[in-house]
Amino acid sequence: MEQETKQQVFTTMVKANTSTFFFDVKEAKNGKKYLVISQSRFNKDRERERAFMTVFNNDIVNFQHALAEAVEHVVE
Repeated sequence: MEQETKQQVFTTMVKANTSTFFFDVKEAKNGKKYLVISQSRFNKDRERERAFMTVFNNDIVNFQHALAEAVEHVVE
């Protein structure tokens, strides 16, 4: 089975208290771009924990609208 090649297009990082968030835009071999949001933090045992979320190209606009709406409720 051929492994799909992923190319890094853009990345940015946000440090927030005890977590670090990474926003990575990648491009799959088929040319479609997608967003990977990663959280890295240390747990109570000082072990690194990572969590990932992938938002695909066809969902990104709906994700952006929902995120903007949620942010409005946080910063009101």
